[in-house]
Amino acid sequence: MPTRRGTLRTWIVFGWVACVALMPRAAAATGAEPATATHGQKNEAQRKFDKGRSLSAAKRYPEALAEFRASYEIVASPNTHFSIGRALVAVGQLADAYVEFGKTVTEAHAAAPKDKRYQQTADAAEVEQRELRPKLAFLALSVEHADRATVKVGDREIDATALGGDIPVTPGTVTVVVSSGGAEVARQSVAVSTGDRKTIVIDALPNREPVPAPVEMHEVPTVTVDRSPRGLRTAAYVAGGVGVVGLATFAVFGALEKSTYNDLQSACNGGPCPPEKADDISTGRSRQTIANVGLVAGIAGLAAGAVLFVLGAPTKSPASARASLVVAPGFVGVGGSL
Repeated sequence: MPTRRGTLRTWIVFGWVACVALMPRAAAATGAEPATATHGQKNEAQRKFDKGRSLSAAKRYPEALAEFRASYEIVASPNTHFSIGRALVAVGQLADAYVEFGKTVTEAHAAAPKDKRYQQTADAAEVEQRELRPKLAFLALSVEHADRATVKVGDREIDATALGGDIPVTPGTVTVVVSSGGAEVARQSVAVSTGDRKTIVIDALPNREPVPAPVEMHEVPTVTVDRSPRGLRTAAYVAGGVGVVGLATFAVFGALEKSTYNDLQSACNGGPCPPEKADDISTGRSRQTIANVGLVAGIAGLAAGAVLFVLGAPTKSPASARASLVVAPGFVGVGGSL
Protein backbone atom coordinates (compact mmCIF):
# COMPACT_ATOMS: atom_id res chain seq x y z
CA MET A 1 0.00 0.00 0.00
CA PRO A 2 1.57 3.33 -1.01
CA THR A 3 2.45 5.76 1.73
CA ARG A 4 1.17 9.34 1.84
CA ARG A 5 4.66 10.60 0.99
CA GLY A 6 4.86 8.27 -2.04
CA THR A 7 1.46 9.41 -3.24
CA LEU A 8 2.48 13.06 -2.93
CA ARG A 9 5.69 12.39 -4.87
CA THR A 10 3.67 10.67 -7.62
CA TRP A 11 1.34 13.65 -8.01
CA ILE A 12 4.27 16.09 -8.13
CA VAL A 13 5.96 14.07 -10.90
CA PHE A 14 2.67 13.76 -12.78
CA GLY A 15 2.09 17.53 -12.58
CA TRP A 16 5.61 18.26 -13.79
CA VAL A 17 5.17 15.94 -16.78
CA ALA A 18 1.82 17.54 -17.61
CA CYS A 19 3.34 21.04 -17.54
CA VAL A 20 6.18 19.98 -19.81
CA ALA A 21 3.72 18.38 -22.21
CA LEU A 22 1.57 21.49 -22.37
CA MET A 23 4.38 24.01 -22.81
CA PRO A 24 4.91 23.44 -26.56
CA ARG A 25 1.14 23.59 -27.13
CA ALA A 26 0.92 26.98 -25.45
CA ALA A 27 3.54 28.30 -27.83
CA ALA A 28 1.74 26.72 -30.78
CA ALA A 29 -0.98 29.33 -30.90
CA THR A 30 0.98 31.61 -33.23
CA GLY A 31 4.03 29.57 -34.24
CA ALA A 32 7.56 30.64 -33.46
CA GLU A 33 9.79 32.13 -36.13
CA PRO A 34 12.39 29.65 -37.45
CA ALA A 35 15.27 31.82 -36.23
CA THR A 36 13.96 32.00 -32.65
CA ALA A 37 12.32 28.58 -32.23
CA THR A 38 13.73 26.28 -29.57
CA HIS A 39 15.34 22.95 -30.34
CA GLY A 40 12.28 21.14 -28.96
CA GLN A 41 9.90 23.19 -31.08
CA LYS A 42 11.90 22.52 -34.22
CA ASN A 43 11.99 18.77 -33.55
CA GLU A 44 8.21 18.58 -32.96
CA ALA A 45 7.45 20.75 -36.00
CA GLN A 46 9.80 18.63 -38.14
CA ARG A 47 8.11 15.44 -36.98
CA LYS A 48 4.68 16.69 -38.03
CA PHE A 49 6.08 18.10 -41.27
CA ASP A 50 7.63 14.72 -42.18
CA LYS A 51 4.36 12.99 -41.40
CA GLY A 52 2.56 15.45 -43.67
CA ARG A 53 4.97 14.69 -46.52
CA SER A 54 4.42 10.94 -46.09
CA LEU A 55 0.65 11.43 -46.20
CA SER A 56 0.99 13.60 -49.31
CA ALA A 57 3.06 10.91 -51.01
CA ALA A 58 0.23 8.47 -50.22
CA LYS A 59 -2.24 11.04 -51.71
CA ARG A 60 -4.00 11.39 -48.37
CA TYR A 61 -4.10 15.13 -48.84
CA PRO A 62 -6.69 16.21 -46.23
CA GLU A 63 -4.71 14.41 -43.51
CA ALA A 64 -1.46 15.83 -44.85
CA LEU A 65 -2.94 19.34 -44.74
CA ALA A 66 -3.84 18.87 -41.08
CA GLU A 67 -0.27 17.78 -40.24
CA PHE A 68 1.29 20.69 -42.15
CA ARG A 69 -0.95 23.16 -40.35
CA ALA A 70 -0.10 21.60 -36.98
CA SER A 71 3.60 21.91 -37.79
CA TYR A 72 3.16 25.55 -38.85
CA GLU A 73 1.44 26.35 -35.55
CA ILE A 74 4.60 25.24 -33.75
CA VAL A 75 7.20 26.83 -36.04
CA ALA A 76 5.97 29.28 -38.68
CA SER A 77 8.34 28.15 -41.41
CA PRO A 78 7.81 29.48 -44.96
CA ASN A 79 8.62 25.98 -46.22
CA THR A 80 5.73 24.56 -44.21
CA HIS A 81 3.49 27.34 -45.46
CA PHE A 82 4.47 26.44 -49.01
CA SER A 83 3.46 22.82 -48.34
CA ILE A 84 0.10 24.01 -47.00
CA GLY A 85 -0.48 25.81 -50.30
CA ARG A 86 0.33 22.72 -52.32
CA ALA A 87 -1.95 20.55 -50.18
CA LEU A 88 -4.79 23.03 -50.77
CA VAL A 89 -4.20 22.72 -54.52
CA ALA A 90 -4.39 18.94 -54.20
CA VAL A 91 -7.80 19.11 -52.48
CA GLY A 92 -9.13 21.58 -55.05
CA GLN A 93 -9.17 24.74 -52.90
CA LEU A 94 -7.39 26.84 -55.51
CA ALA A 95 -8.48 30.27 -54.24
CA ASP A 96 -7.29 29.46 -50.72
CA ALA A 97 -4.05 28.07 -52.12
CA TYR A 98 -3.47 31.29 -54.07
CA VAL A 99 -3.81 33.29 -50.85
CA GLU A 100 -1.44 30.99 -48.92
CA PHE A 101 1.22 31.15 -51.63
CA GLY A 102 1.03 34.94 -51.44
CA LYS A 103 1.59 34.83 -47.68
CA THR A 104 4.45 32.37 -48.21
CA VAL A 105 6.19 34.82 -50.54
CA THR A 106 5.94 37.58 -47.93
CA GLU A 107 7.24 35.36 -45.12
CA ALA A 108 10.07 33.90 -47.19
CA HIS A 109 11.32 37.33 -48.28
CA ALA A 110 11.29 38.44 -44.62
CA ALA A 111 13.26 35.36 -43.52
CA ALA A 112 15.72 35.32 -46.45
CA PRO A 113 18.20 37.84 -44.94
CA LYS A 114 18.81 35.37 -42.06
CA ASP A 115 18.67 32.23 -44.19
CA LYS A 116 19.22 32.53 -47.94
CA ARG A 117 17.53 29.19 -48.58
CA TYR A 118 14.16 30.87 -48.04
CA GLN A 119 14.69 32.91 -51.21
CA GLN A 120 14.20 29.68 -53.14
CA THR A 121 10.94 29.15 -51.25
CA ALA A 122 9.76 32.63 -52.24
CA ASP A 123 10.60 32.01 -55.89
CA ALA A 124 8.80 28.65 -55.88
CA ALA A 125 5.68 30.16 -54.24
CA GLU A 126 5.59 32.92 -56.86
CA VAL A 127 5.67 30.31 -59.62
CA GLU A 128 2.85 28.29 -58.03
CA GLN A 129 0.75 31.42 -57.58
CA ARG A 130 1.34 32.53 -61.16
CA GLU A 131 0.23 29.13 -62.47
CA LEU A 132 -3.01 29.31 -60.46
CA ARG A 133 -4.02 32.78 -61.65
CA PRO A 134 -5.47 31.72 -65.07
CA LYS A 135 -7.70 29.18 -63.28
CA LEU A 136 -9.34 31.73 -60.98
CA ALA A 137 -11.54 34.82 -61.04
CA PHE A 138 -10.90 37.93 -58.96
CA LEU A 139 -13.03 40.44 -57.10
CA ALA A 140 -12.10 44.03 -56.33
CA LEU A 141 -14.29 44.43 -53.25
CA SER A 142 -15.08 47.82 -51.74
CA VAL A 143 -17.12 47.92 -48.53
CA GLU A 144 -18.28 51.30 -47.29
CA HIS A 145 -18.57 51.84 -43.51
CA ALA A 146 -16.58 48.63 -42.96
CA ASP A 147 -14.72 49.82 -39.84
CA ARG A 148 -16.51 47.33 -37.59
CA ALA A 149 -17.84 44.98 -40.24
CA THR A 150 -16.90 41.40 -41.02
CA VAL A 151 -16.65 40.55 -44.70
CA LYS A 152 -16.83 36.99 -46.01
CA VAL A 153 -16.44 35.82 -49.60
CA GLY A 154 -17.94 32.37 -49.65
CA ASP A 155 -16.61 30.66 -46.51
CA ARG A 156 -13.45 32.77 -46.36
CA GLU A 157 -13.25 35.81 -44.09
CA ILE A 158 -11.49 38.68 -45.81
CA ASP A 159 -9.00 40.80 -43.92
CA ALA A 160 -9.66 44.54 -44.10
CA THR A 161 -6.22 45.08 -45.67
CA ALA A 162 -7.22 42.90 -48.63
CA LEU A 163 -10.28 44.98 -49.51
CA GLY A 164 -9.84 46.89 -52.73
CA GLY A 165 -7.20 44.47 -54.01
CA ASP A 166 -7.58 41.33 -56.08
CA ILE A 167 -9.41 38.70 -54.02
CA PRO A 168 -9.17 35.26 -55.69
CA VAL A 169 -12.40 33.27 -56.00
CA THR A 170 -13.43 30.02 -57.63
CA PRO A 171 -15.33 30.64 -60.91
CA GLY A 172 -19.08 30.33 -60.52
CA THR A 173 -21.57 32.16 -58.32
CA VAL A 174 -19.81 33.93 -55.45
CA THR A 175 -21.68 35.33 -52.46
CA VAL A 176 -20.32 38.25 -50.43
CA VAL A 177 -21.78 38.64 -46.93
CA VAL A 178 -21.18 41.66 -44.69
CA SER A 179 -21.97 41.38 -40.98
CA SER A 180 -21.85 43.88 -38.16
CA GLY A 181 -22.24 43.05 -34.49
CA GLY A 182 -22.87 39.42 -35.38
CA ALA A 183 -25.86 40.27 -37.62
CA GLU A 184 -25.89 40.13 -41.41
CA VAL A 185 -26.39 43.61 -42.87
CA ALA A 186 -25.70 43.08 -46.57
CA ARG A 187 -25.44 40.24 -49.04
CA GLN A 188 -24.65 40.23 -52.74
CA SER A 189 -24.07 37.41 -55.21
CA VAL A 190 -22.19 37.71 -58.47
CA ALA A 191 -21.44 35.24 -61.26
CA VAL A 192 -17.80 35.14 -62.38
CA SER A 193 -16.01 33.16 -65.05
CA THR A 194 -12.39 32.07 -65.28
CA GLY A 195 -10.16 35.10 -65.80
CA ASP A 196 -12.83 37.62 -64.77
CA ARG A 197 -12.09 40.61 -62.57
CA LYS A 198 -15.21 42.27 -61.24
CA THR A 199 -15.67 45.23 -58.93
CA ILE A 200 -18.31 45.07 -56.19
CA VAL A 201 -19.30 47.97 -53.92
CA ILE A 202 -21.32 47.18 -50.80
CA ASP A 203 -22.52 49.47 -48.02
CA ALA A 204 -22.19 47.92 -44.56
CA LEU A 205 -25.14 50.10 -43.52
CA PRO A 206 -27.49 49.70 -46.50
CA ASN A 207 -30.70 50.19 -44.54
CA ARG A 208 -29.58 53.26 -42.72
CA GLU A 209 -32.28 55.93 -42.90
CA PRO A 210 -31.58 59.65 -42.41
CA VAL A 211 -32.49 60.95 -38.98
CA PRO A 212 -35.51 63.25 -39.40
CA ALA A 213 -35.05 66.84 -38.32
CA PRO A 214 -36.94 67.74 -35.17
CA VAL A 215 -40.35 69.25 -35.87
CA GLU A 216 -40.65 72.73 -34.47
CA MET A 217 -44.08 73.77 -33.31
CA HIS A 218 -45.02 77.29 -34.29
CA GLU A 219 -48.13 79.33 -33.77
CA VAL A 220 -50.87 77.97 -36.02
CA PRO A 221 -51.32 80.40 -38.94
CA THR A 222 -54.80 81.76 -39.51
CA VAL A 223 -56.27 83.16 -42.69
CA THR A 224 -58.94 85.82 -42.33
CA VAL A 225 -61.85 85.14 -44.66
CA ASP A 226 -64.65 87.53 -45.58
CA ARG A 227 -67.78 85.86 -44.21
CA SER A 228 -70.14 87.42 -46.65
CA PRO A 229 -71.82 84.80 -48.88
CA ARG A 230 -69.72 85.87 -51.85
CA GLY A 231 -66.47 85.83 -49.83
CA LEU A 232 -67.10 82.43 -48.25
CA ARG A 233 -68.12 80.86 -51.54
CA THR A 234 -65.01 82.25 -53.25
CA ALA A 235 -62.87 80.76 -50.46
CA ALA A 236 -64.78 77.47 -50.84
CA TYR A 237 -63.95 77.32 -54.56
CA VAL A 238 -60.27 78.06 -53.86
CA ALA A 239 -60.07 75.41 -51.13
CA GLY A 240 -61.88 72.91 -53.33
CA GLY A 241 -59.47 73.62 -56.17
CA VAL A 242 -56.56 72.97 -53.84
CA GLY A 243 -58.19 69.67 -52.85
CA VAL A 244 -58.68 68.58 -56.45
CA VAL A 245 -55.04 69.41 -57.32
CA GLY A 246 -53.86 67.49 -54.23
CA LEU A 247 -55.81 64.35 -55.14
CA ALA A 248 -54.60 64.59 -58.76
CA THR A 249 -51.02 64.82 -57.48
CA PHE A 250 -51.63 61.76 -55.30
CA ALA A 251 -52.98 59.78 -58.25
CA VAL A 252 -50.16 60.71 -60.65
CA PHE A 253 -47.21 60.25 -58.29
CA GLY A 254 -48.79 57.17 -56.70
CA ALA A 255 -48.91 55.54 -60.12
CA LEU A 256 -45.31 56.55 -60.85
CA GLU A 257 -44.13 55.16 -57.50
CA LYS A 258 -45.98 51.90 -58.15
CA SER A 259 -44.29 51.58 -61.54
CA THR A 260 -40.85 52.21 -60.00
CA TYR A 261 -41.55 49.65 -57.28
CA ASN A 262 -42.53 46.99 -59.80
CA ASP A 263 -39.39 47.67 -61.87
CA LEU A 264 -37.18 47.31 -58.79
CA GLN A 265 -38.92 44.11 -57.72
CA SER A 266 -38.24 42.64 -61.15
CA ALA A 267 -34.60 43.85 -61.30
CA CYS A 268 -33.68 42.82 -57.75
CA ASN A 269 -35.54 39.48 -57.69
CA GLY A 270 -37.04 40.29 -54.33
CA GLY A 271 -33.66 40.65 -52.64
CA PRO A 272 -31.24 43.51 -51.91
CA CYS A 273 -30.77 45.72 -54.95
CA PRO A 274 -27.32 46.27 -56.51
CA PRO A 275 -25.60 49.66 -56.00
CA GLU A 276 -26.49 50.85 -59.52
CA LYS A 277 -30.18 50.85 -58.51
CA ALA A 278 -29.64 53.40 -55.72
CA ASP A 279 -30.94 56.30 -57.87
CA ASP A 280 -34.12 54.37 -58.73
CA ILE A 281 -34.72 53.61 -55.05
CA SER A 282 -34.30 57.30 -54.16
CA THR A 283 -36.67 58.34 -56.98
CA GLY A 284 -39.30 55.88 -55.78
CA ARG A 285 -39.13 57.21 -52.22
CA SER A 286 -39.44 60.81 -53.43
CA ARG A 287 -42.52 59.94 -55.52
CA GLN A 288 -44.09 58.17 -52.54
CA THR A 289 -43.53 61.24 -50.34
CA ILE A 290 -45.06 63.59 -52.93
CA ALA A 291 -48.06 61.27 -53.34
CA ASN A 292 -48.64 61.22 -49.56
CA VAL A 293 -48.45 65.02 -49.34
CA GLY A 294 -50.90 65.31 -52.26
CA LEU A 295 -53.37 62.98 -50.53
CA VAL A 296 -53.31 64.98 -47.28
CA ALA A 297 -53.62 68.30 -49.13
CA GLY A 298 -56.47 66.93 -51.25
CA ILE A 299 -58.53 65.73 -48.30
CA ALA A 300 -57.88 68.93 -46.33
CA GLY A 301 -58.77 71.17 -49.30
CA LEU A 302 -62.01 69.39 -50.09
CA ALA A 303 -63.05 69.33 -46.42
CA ALA A 304 -62.34 73.05 -46.00
CA GLY A 305 -64.15 73.81 -49.26
CA ALA A 306 -67.25 71.95 -48.14
CA VAL A 307 -67.35 73.76 -44.79
CA LEU A 308 -66.92 77.17 -46.40
CA PHE A 309 -69.53 76.41 -49.04
CA VAL A 310 -72.12 75.57 -46.38
CA LEU A 311 -71.27 78.65 -44.32
CA GLY A 312 -71.52 80.80 -47.43
CA ALA A 313 -75.16 79.90 -48.04
CA PRO A 314 -77.40 83.04 -48.15
CA THR A 315 -79.03 83.99 -44.78
CA LYS A 316 -81.68 86.52 -43.83
CA SER A 317 -79.42 88.46 -41.48
CA PRO A 318 -76.54 90.53 -42.77
CA ALA A 319 -73.24 88.71 -42.57
CA SER A 320 -71.22 91.28 -40.71
CA ALA A 321 -69.24 88.85 -38.57
CA ARG A 322 -65.91 87.42 -39.69
CA ALA A 323 -64.54 83.89 -39.52
CA SER A 324 -61.06 82.32 -39.67
CA LEU A 325 -59.98 79.23 -41.58
CA VAL A 326 -57.70 77.30 -39.22
CA VAL A 327 -55.25 74.71 -40.53
CA ALA A 328 -53.30 72.69 -37.95
CA PRO A 329 -51.67 69.23 -37.80
CA GLY A 330 -54.53 66.72 -37.85
CA PHE A 331 -57.28 69.39 -38.05
CA VAL A 332 -58.94 71.59 -40.67
CA GLY A 333 -61.83 73.84 -39.66
CA VAL A 334 -63.26 77.31 -39.28
CA GLY A 335 -62.81 79.41 -36.18
CA GLY A 336 -64.28 82.73 -35.12
CA SER A 337 -67.67 84.00 -33.96
CA LEU A 338 -70.93 84.45 -35.86
